[in-house]
Amino acid sequence: MNGSPGQVRAAATILTTAGEIGMTSSDAIDGLDVETWEGSAADGFRDRRQKLSAEVDHHGTDLMRAGLTLERYAGEMEACDTEIAAARTAVVQGWDAWRANPIDVTALTLIAKSMNDLSVAAHKREQFAIHAADQLYALIASDSTNLPGLTWPPAGWPPAPSLPTVPIPGGLDGTSPYDPLDVSQGSIGDCYLLASLMALMQTDEGDQLLRDNLRWDPDRGGYWVTLHVDGKEVVYFVDRAQQNGALENGDPGIVSIFENAVNQHLQFNDLNDGGWPADALELLTGKDTKVYEDRTLLGWDWDDIRDDVRDGDQLVAATREGKKEGMWPVEAQRPGPDGTMQTVNVDIVGSHAYTIVSVEKNGDVVLMNPWGRDNGADGGGPIRISEDDFTRIFHQIASTGDGK
Repeated sequence: MNGSPGQVRAAATILTTAGEIGMTSSDAIDGLDVETWEGSAADGFRDRRQKLSAEVDHHGTDLMRAGLTLERYAGEMEACDTEIAAARTAVVQGWDAWRANPIDVTALTLIAKSMNDLSVAAHKREQFAIHAADQLYALIASDSTNLPGLTWPPAGWPPAPSLPTVPIPGGLDGTSPYDPLDVSQGSIGDCYLLASLMALMQTDEGDQLLRDNLRWDPDRGGYWVTLHVDGKEVVYFVDRAQQNGALENGDPGIVSIFENAVNQHLQFNDLNDGGWPADALELLTGKDTKVYEDRTLLGWDWDDIRDDVRDGDQLVAATREGKKEGMWPVEAQRPGPDGTMQTVNVDIVGSHAYTIVSVEKNGDVVLMNPWGRDNGADGGGPIRISEDDFTRIFHQIASTGDGK
């Protein structure tokens, strides 16, 4: 994360000074001697003086609080930087010891511990920034643009739309099954991630994998989340849901936790800019993902794809750009209220990701849209489209299977 304690403290000083000026001005307004004035104009002035003094005092207090928040964050950043520097030194010492004696198990243990300490300290630093930014956004984001000498936000602060704002409850790493039908994408463009999470949530094995990558921390009131980056486990701390992020039955849930963790992994960039299901599946599972491409004349490798589905692998499909207002209108089948299959007209969303539920013997493909229940494109829930429509609309499938 960019920024330094010195930069943050400089911003804290500006905010604190502005707050002190505001509170002093409020006292000066209160001290205006108008008690000998009489008449309606005098009464109006006294009323306005009281309101103006209260407004100036309110803004001055907010600025003082913002300065205190920045000062606290600078101290937390310094503490984390000290831990990071110590961990880096220990890593170097460990490698030096190992190079000198390759059979030195103690050196390898030191390297592993120090690298873990480094990761934890770096993630703590990011979390302190998120929490401080939440407070500042609530206090002064609308008032700070006119403060002389203050560049807002300070370097290294995540943009307001990416800030996690809603606390996530505990117990989500328990034994109750996760239901992909509960998932509803927010306004963040991360369908590739949500469809991948839904693919995992379809099976007991996928549920367990998600639980294995979560650990509730009662002391901090959040979850330690494990992602897999280039074959290595990387841990992030999550205690809030992304603003305008995905929900489950209207509340933060398991998808909210992983959405926040991936946002941290991307360093608060690009979560909203779309991505590839294959990358999301690898982040979540640590497996090398198989990618199937529509080979036009040769078609899809349907035998291998069916094998993956049968083996319980997770599959996510990506659509081409929609031809009609971003959509692909098709006929689909879905279970009706009486349980029988009914034909319905739906829109498949272009440049979007869908969870593959199953591939039928006749080539039909059953899909789920991460937009969730009652969405305007397909109404939510599993829908079945023909093999021809799938081939026409979709261009890629990512699978956690090896395709063999």
